[in-house]
Amino acid sequence: MPQPIVQEMSDVPFNLDLIPPGVFGDWIHDIVYRDAYSPSACVAIASTAISSVLAKRINIYPLKNNEEWVVIPNFWGGVIAPPGSRKTFLFKTLLEPIYRHQQGLNERFDEEMKGYDADKENLDKPIKERVFLSDATPEALQVALQGNDSCVLYARDELAGLLKDLERQYNSGFGKFLLEAWSGDGVYSQTRITREDVYLKDYAISILGTIQPTPFFDFLNKSNSDGDGFINRFQFLVKMLPPDIDDEHDEKPDLASKAGYAEVFQRIFSIPIGEKIVHFTDDAQKIFSEWRKSHQGKVVVEKNESLSQHFAKYFSLVPSLALVHEAIQNPDYRLNGVFRDVGSSSVNWAISITSYLELVTRQLYGDSGSSLAPEYVVAQKLLEKLRKRMNNNEVLVTERELKRSHKVKGDTSFVHEAILILEDLGYLFKETVVQRGGTKVFYHIHHSVS
Repeated sequence: MPQPIVQEMSDVPFNLDLIPPGVFGDWIHDIVYRDAYSPSACVAIASTAISSVLAKRINIYPLKNNEEWVVIPNFWGGVIAPPGSRKTFLFKTLLEPIYRHQQGLNERFDEEMKGYDADKENLDKPIKERVFLSDATPEALQVALQGNDSCVLYARDELAGLLKDLERQYNSGFGKFLLEAWSGDGVYSQTRITREDVYLKDYAISILGTIQPTPFFDFLNKSNSDGDGFINRFQFLVKMLPPDIDDEHDEKPDLASKAGYAEVFQRIFSIPIGEKIVHFTDDAQKIFSEWRKSHQGKVVVEKNESLSQHFAKYFSLVPSLALVHEAIQNPDYRLNGVFRDVGSSSVNWAISITSYLELVTRQLYGDSGSSLAPEYVVAQKLLEKLRKRMNNNEVLVTERELKRSHKVKGDTSFVHEAILILEDLGYLFKETVVQRGGTKVFYHIHHSVS
């Protein structure tokens, strides 16, 4: 008997080939091998971190000729992990290059302050540059960003605390402040009676953190009902199960890979802050445009409004990820001050990562019918049409008839996948008949479809 059309919502396997190439990925491979950490969590943390470094240095035009749409490669990352996942150690390991860079900035600021204190009449007061913060009140975060040109990685070992701050202070402007920071070019001003006024222009915050499943789903449900759009900004959202001790390898770390990973961060940190903007190469542009058209179809037909809003954020995520990939895989990314355009291998990697994230996000949003992928939705609609045929005693249908029967705007790109689903579940049986001048494909409809 055919099986019900239910999309499988089990754990989504992560292809190790999606770990970025070169020394950046070598260190991730080493961590996964020695400590049995989830590779998707490692890639999420490392990619979000490097995007925060790129964000105010290099941007990308996703379209070839229309330069009004500029993507600042700033995205938010979240790791959903139960207790005992050793996530604190993983964060510390992968964010170490940013910790060290911030430490160097702090030391430089201390020296500048010594000079300023010795000659205040002739010197301007130094401004501490921030690239990293782990804990700060909303007010302190706003003050820290004033005069700061860099994107700040706001890394919270426990996102639950930030989400509680957001709930308590959303109406006071903190939520709006963070949402503006996600785009990377936000403007925010606030006049306060008891404290200094705040005015920020073109500020960017990249949020990265972990959260346990229960508080995550509580906030997800509340965010969906309120429609605040906050959870949608966590584009790089993955799950992490506790490492399996049986899969660990008690070996010394690959220090050469660790040093190479850190060098990638330092190389990008060395690029001056500024409006450097690149394009896709011609081949990459074609790939991105085709993906964009297909993805638009998914967004349009998605019945779950919250999921549709989440997936709409992928239009900027793919260019951002592609730029990240291009920057980390090429040591000669900047040649004589000229930055390379983003190539096809980078955009293909970005699309593959985004496809994985789509599956994870569907799983996180639940396994209700409204959370089915578009191809499953189309499969359900085709099954209804097959029932009408069976009621008319039609037990045979051609492939062309199936495709022509479902010309609904936004769905056409998923008909082929839907037919394969109906085959796998036993509703259709394929038969290829050799005829004069070629072959013709027929489908026998299972007798239970009525």
